[in-house]
Amino acid sequence: MDILEAENNLDTKSTENLIEIKIEDQLSKEKRTLCRDIVQEIKNVKIGQRGVLFLIQLLALELEDAEISKNIVNAVKNNREKFVIDRSTEEEKSLILNGDF
Repeated sequence: MDILEAENNLDTKSTENLIEIKIEDQLSKEKRTLCRDIVQEIKNVKIGQRGVLFLIQLLALELEDAEISKNIVNAVKNNREKFVIDRSTEEEKSLILNGDF
């Protein structure tokens, strides 16, 4: 179940799940939809789990609140080693960069 499906099914969820699923209620529905669309595009690119963490780190650096930015960057640093690099993605990137495709 993706975030959109989960948000649409909020009425059937317990209070505990609401806390996990509804992480943003201050943005308008249109902006939340736009954010979900961006996430879907990123998933289509297939950058792998470590790539997603790197992207999260880059986005965190764009935040205006330095403390929040630092907390997110530290969380990424503390957890990135748990994800192995997707070698097929790395091989595809190498083929493209070398013109061997």
